[in-house]
Amino acid sequence: MIKKILCIFFITTFISLHSQEATKFVKVKTLDLKVVPYPWANELSLSINIFAKRIFKDVKFQIRLQYEGRKIGSYTVTVKENEGRYYAKKKFEPLNKPAQEVLYGDYNVYIEMVVEEQNSKFKARWKKFSSATRLAIAQKTFSIGKKNQVQKQQKEIQEFYIERMKELNRLYKILKKQEVVEYRNRGFRRQKWRQWLYTEYLQKINNEKKQLEIRQARVYHPKYNYTLNGMKYYCDLLVRIGKTSTMILYKRHGLKQDATSMSGIDPFAIKSRKSLNKIIEGIHRSSAKEMGISLKKELGFIPPPK
Repeated sequence: MIKKILCIFFITTFISLHSQEATKFVKVKTLDLKVVPYPWANELSLSINIFAKRIFKDVKFQIRLQYEGRKIGSYTVTVKENEGRYYAKKKFEPLNKPAQEVLYGDYNVYIEMVVEEQNSKFKARWKKFSSATRLAIAQKTFSIGKKNQVQKQQKEIQEFYIERMKELNRLYKILKKQEVVEYRNRGFRRQKWRQWLYTEYLQKINNEKKQLEIRQARVYHPKYNYTLNGMKYYCDLLVRIGKTSTMILYKRHGLKQDATSMSGIDPFAIKSRKSLNKIIEGIHRSSAKEMGISLKKELGFIPPPK
């Protein structure tokens, strides 16, 4: 009789969980994301406290953190028993590393139960009464910072990336002009070209990439992730293009190619300058779309430079 009662209990419980009444069996008491100020920096703290029915003992809840629609973190809490009560309680802090800046904007926290990540006993019971593979527990949006703070910070970040675009395209334009000059120069000298390439071109590109890497390390998460990675990749492409320019000039003036100029370069890269330019244009267009800016307004042209 007892087994029959328990069986009926599990059936009705799991059917209810599969319906919109799931909150009756899993109650989120605390779900809070906040910035905690310290003298050295602001720290981001996430607090979770979920009460559950007995059948959820040892069940894991997955927590997903998003910033402006992009996943930036995932965490796990497990339901434990204490004096006859079942709950999953944990505080995650700090989410950011020491001295990392926490950006303003909208953060979304999602909590769910993923069946395949549970113990075999629970999975067997669940699959007996439901085909659902996930159970949404809660979702909440947290707005960090005031509207004027969000707008001011967004403008500052956009200006940073626009400056990187301007400088990288300026360097590319200089390289193209220098390549034309040296291509026509009957008195072309290898050493003079290499000195210019490494001190006036490659070193400056490395400095630009370093600025991007510093910004990436300084913030808990980048606001414009595609733009950040796109500009870093643009730096790498410009290094490749500088080396292909060397290969073109050496071939033009009948000089032997050296290992340094060809390192990391496809021997057939000389023929792919047009394809590289298409990639560069794509990077800029996608970055502009992500930031909501006009390339013609900010740069005066659509990269790469002519």
